[in-house]
Amino acid sequence: MVDPGRLVDRASELEKLDKAWEKGGLVVVYGRRRIGKTRLILEWARGKRHAYYQAGLWGHRANIEGLSQAIEEQLGVPGASGVGDLKSLLSLTAGFVRERAAVVIDEFTYWARTDPGVVSDIQWFVDHVLPGSKLLLVLTGSLLGVIERSVLGGGAPLYGRAGLRLRIEELSPWCIPSFAPGYTPSQLVETYSLFGGTPYYLRLLDPSKTPLDAWHELLGPQGLLGDEPIFALRDEFRDPHPYLALLQAMAAAPWTLVGKAAARAGLPSSHASIYARRLVALGVLREVPLLSPGRRRLYSIVDKPLRALLSYPAHALEGDSPRVRQWYARIVAQGWEELAMYHATYHLARVLGVNASRAGKVLHRGGEVDWVVIDEENERILAVEAKWTSMSRVDAERLAGRLRNLVPSLLPARYGHYPVTPVLYLRGAGGGGGYHLVTPGDLPWGECR
Repeated sequence: MVDPGRLVDRASELEKLDKAWEKGGLVVVYGRRRIGKTRLILEWARGKRHAYYQAGLWGHRANIEGLSQAIEEQLGVPGASGVGDLKSLLSLTAGFVRERAAVVIDEFTYWARTDPGVVSDIQWFVDHVLPGSKLLLVLTGSLLGVIERSVLGGGAPLYGRAGLRLRIEELSPWCIPSFAPGYTPSQLVETYSLFGGTPYYLRLLDPSKTPLDAWHELLGPQGLLGDEPIFALRDEFRDPHPYLALLQAMAAAPWTLVGKAAARAGLPSSHASIYARRLVALGVLREVPLLSPGRRRLYSIVDKPLRALLSYPAHALEGDSPRVRQWYARIVAQGWEELAMYHATYHLARVLGVNASRAGKVLHRGGEVDWVVIDEENERILAVEAKWTSMSRVDAERLAGRLRNLVPSLLPARYGHYPVTPVLYLRGAGGGGGYHLVTPGDLPWGECR
């Protein structure tokens, strides 16, 4: 298991926080549960003068008492523990510090949920006291709906007041070897498909086990943290059931038309787009870009642990049953396709000298291509097909020829004369010409900050 003291893949975030430290003001750090916000903040604050307090749902008075004690003990502000309101407490602190110092209120959104008025207190302090002080105020939050409604969204009390808004996303997939250094490239693909880039789960992964056994032990239906993947939805929504129903209907496929998913889930089609937009804002869904004509919107589940759990066969045992094997093959194939999209757009294109001006799935006239990268400047196209299987040389060349012939007919006419380079993402294939082959071992595992 990776050293829990080591921070992985957050160099850019640390640099942004350091620049904010120099300027002072208000910083808001937010992201889904288990994404590593607290770990990042504690690493950044090491060696800096600061007070840290983790807020909770236990009410305004308890949070004030906890924060005031933290400020008095950690920053040495005399009398802070006797102050009973937030405006006075922060004003006292700002008046006391003469050199740069930070007050970090972790999980501020839990406090804001129990007492919405606390956001207005912060607004008053930011407007009237903070600009003339040496204090840096850092708020973090996991409740993304509260962040949008009460902190950062248009019309929210703190809208436009943060000098730095830092959303923490998943780790790059290439960082997974930092947590499972003994895994083969194929096992790393499996791990990504099950755990995604959520650092908390990856730190708990037992690399002495297979990825599937490690998932069963930690995140499976009977796992140690089996409820974790859906906990965030319960936290965000008063009634999470329609959202879970929609996600469950989407979990069996790598991408889905939201209207069809709503029909399978028995939800009104008029509500489907609203549910989807809210899930996109939470970072649970993403809209898959389409290069083909039409107004259809495709969505895929970004949260890999959630997708794996929701698509797990009902009443299946953890053992090696045909239903579990079928589920696992589908989950890993979905993860492999997503890795192919990411790698082709941001890594392979650069290696091949392709300037990716547009990228997306092609779905038109009954034809489908997993992913297409278009270089409009140099008039080139990469056509990607990802299959979690091995192929003979003959089959691979046949698939490459299909891509070369199909793609121009599915794209808008202005791209019809662009030469097409087929790129096959396969577990393995016999050597051949006319296409670019990428296997799990060719991915840039270990390229991690």
